[in-house]
Amino acid sequence: MNIQNLKKNIKTNEISMVATDLDGTLLLQNKHISKRTYATLKKANENGVHIVIATGRSFSALPESIFKIDGVRYVVTSNGANVIDLKNNEVIYKNCIDAVQIPKIIDFLQKRPYILEVFTSGKAYMSKSDYDRFKTRTIDFRPIEYVLHTRIPVDNIFEFTQKNCSSIENININFDSLSDKPKTYEELLKFDNITVTTSFDFNLEIGGNTTSKGDALNFLTQMLGLTSKNVLSIGDNPNDSSMLGFSEIAVAVENAHEDVIKLADHITSSNDEDGVAKAVEKFVLS
Repeated sequence: MNIQNLKKNIKTNEISMVATDLDGTLLLQNKHISKRTYATLKKANENGVHIVIATGRSFSALPESIFKIDGVRYVVTSNGANVIDLKNNEVIYKNCIDAVQIPKIIDFLQKRPYILEVFTSGKAYMSKSDYDRFKTRTIDFRPIEYVLHTRIPVDNIFEFTQKNCSSIENININFDSLSDKPKTYEELLKFDNITVTTSFDFNLEIGGNTTSKGDALNFLTQMLGLTSKNVLSIGDNPNDSSMLGFSEIAVAVENAHEDVIKLADHITSSNDEDGVAKAVEKFVLS
């Protein structure tokens, strides 16, 4: 499809940063990046534009393909809990869940039979019992090989979380049944000083009080002497909403969640149809 201009006219020559989500946005369904997208991002970087990856993944779960994008220096991980400078592999910004909230979250989740993933220090952990369910292929709502290659099993996920309470980036709740998600979401909204978002149909993600991709981009733009007016962002799921709301040009891929479509200024083609490349070509390189 052609890019649709929905809400506003933009001075595209002011764009100095492109921030893009990974899964469902930059990455194809096969989790690779197309040749056209590689070439387009390279050209944008050569024109002085910062290319920023902004993902819900932990750092250890980043695909090798993004490190092959010429000019990518900054990566936002765990929905904004970390900003990493790839030049030195240094975490330059952290915004984790308040340690005071961790026992309350644990108490809530211990009473429920959900599959949990806990992100800390750039890695993702889950209970060994849940990990083994993926190994035996009894889970059908997540890409099994992705989980097995990116999650580290621990004996007791709750004890592990409490032990690392001062550095919990994100707690990912996975649901076997979609019917459990709305009620859990409403209950979590009653908690103080956390954020709750989602990146696919069968999950909810708990972050810190101000943790978001938008908050991380705010830090990064200030550090680089830019403002939100210099940013184009592209996403597909509700965990991208703060990033799109922060940016001067908010682009949704055609396959985006309906709430993201409503929020976007513009709609580009799907992730499998070079949507990111087409948006950058139109708004940055034209």
